[in-house]
Amino acid sequence: MPAEPQAPPVHRAEHHIIVRAPADTVFAIVSDVAQWPRFFAETVHIEPLGPAGDELRLRIWRTSEEAVGELRTWVSRVRLDPERKIMTFRQEKSPAPLAAMSGEWHVQPLGADRSRIVLTHAYQVLDESAQPALDAIIDRNSDLELGRLRDAAEQDHLHGGLVVTADSSAELPLTAEDLYERLTRRSLDGGSVRVGIPGSRIAERHFAARPPLAISTSVLDLTSTATGVRLTARRHAVLAPGTDEGSSIDSLKDKIRTTLKAEATMTVQQVTEEVGSGSDALLYTEVVRFYARQAHLLDSGEAERWADTFTEDGQFVQNARPEPWIGRDQIRERMRAGLDRILGEGLQRRHWLGMVDLVSYDDETVTTRYYAAIYSTVKDGAPQLYLSTAVDDVLVRTPQGLKVRHRLVSHDNVR
Repeated sequence: MPAEPQAPPVHRAEHHIIVRAPADTVFAIVSDVAQWPRFFAETVHIEPLGPAGDELRLRIWRTSEEAVGELRTWVSRVRLDPERKIMTFRQEKSPAPLAAMSGEWHVQPLGADRSRIVLTHAYQVLDESAQPALDAIIDRNSDLELGRLRDAAEQDHLHGGLVVTADSSAELPLTAEDLYERLTRRSLDGGSVRVGIPGSRIAERHFAARPPLAISTSVLDLTSTATGVRLTARRHAVLAPGTDEGSSIDSLKDKIRTTLKAEATMTVQQVTEEVGSGSDALLYTEVVRFYARQAHLLDSGEAERWADTFTEDGQFVQNARPEPWIGRDQIRERMRAGLDRILGEGLQRRHWLGMVDLVSYDDETVTTRYYAAIYSTVKDGAPQLYLSTAVDDVLVRTPQGLKVRHRLVSHDNVR
């Protein structure tokens, strides 16, 4: 009976470094995937794939110093223990010549402003003859990664963080898949490496980052909507230490943030122009649908849900009434009383809106003007025109969608 093949032996390595920074500062960098390029210098992109039990699955793309642009990718699982300040990792399927790789980052407090980082590896190889070379690679990479993490933590401890981000977005009349195909055909800057997740995201790492940036990345997020796709351009940078240009770190970060915002906005504008715009039509459709939903809520007697389409500090002003309704609570209370009165009179009101015009708009605010006619109908009676009005709105974007910040209703019979 043939003997069962034995599992390859497990090789272990341990490296450590002392950091002049609190353990919390160090672990904040270790546990934040977005900050890994600060100490994994060849990382191009890390894509979260979702949880797996108490672990998080990540797909990692890395290039090499010797051949920037040649990507390696694999899926790792990480588990965070914030109390003990430990992050464990293991590769689901290690690339050859590895058979398996796992380990942990352990941040140990040594006082208020000092800590030790211990990095351990446990690995198996497909061919034991490759083990000495892998030992040398792990030794070299561990020392480099620990040194970079130490520098990042000490810089954050001294300056309060050197990471700067900015973004800009717009909606386009395409599917996410179509836009992805268009974006991947765009030329790539020299010294940059691109990773794509079809129909979802395009990420670029700019290895030739200009001063005063130590790290520079760009991400284009594609989110499907009811009428197309929302494109969000995100710019992420880390300032290089010692480049204050005679200014404070905060003022330098503000300056870089302004630049990154302009670059993100320009990217979105360029894509919009290439697509042939269409964003006006998308926004117009969004606004008209918002007004239709509002009218349906009001005519159905749902004063509370209708009031929720206003911001918390929203205002409802009518030229026929001396006092405006200020705040969502008052708007809800007054409209509830009005609808109850209409119901008590046996009336059915219908709002008809038209001639909607987008007066002005940007990423956060939309100013509109439109006409609204209101009809009243009693049971077994004919509909009667109750009011003819013109309405001027200021709409704002919120996490819940468009909401009214200010509404002025001008009754045509009031001069």
